[in-house]
Amino acid sequence: MMGEVVSAVEEYHGKPQFCLSDLWGLSDDLMAQIKPVIVAPLEMKTVDGRVWGQFVDQNKRVFLFEAKEENLFVFERFNKNMTIGEIGKHLSTSMDRDEEEAFSFVKQLFLSLVESRVCVPGNQIG
Repeated sequence: MMGEVVSAVEEYHGKPQFCLSDLWGLSDDLMAQIKPVIVAPLEMKTVDGRVWGQFVDQNKRVFLFEAKEENLFVFERFNKNMTIGEIGKHLSTSMDRDEEEAFSFVKQLFLSLVESRVCVPGNQIG
């Protein structure tokens, strides 16, 4: 609710905004423009092939992703001022994957981390 109020106020002041729940309805063209940002400092641990994150100021652990090369490759590029589209292209060329498949992979990892409240868009899009 508060996020929606802030978004409405910012939009009134000329900054187009959207709620995080709107991300799932964005077109791929708009999604490709998002620069993923990690919300807060995370301590990360790998346990039994799964990567977990714990916010520095909290005791709660959050599952991030399977400890696979592609996931780590993509996650390392979040917070680097790169868009989802750019990260997808890097994944495609570095790991010899189809560009559309790579973009979809990056998008899905980003959205799963948004659901876990680990990532948010770090820029205006549109």
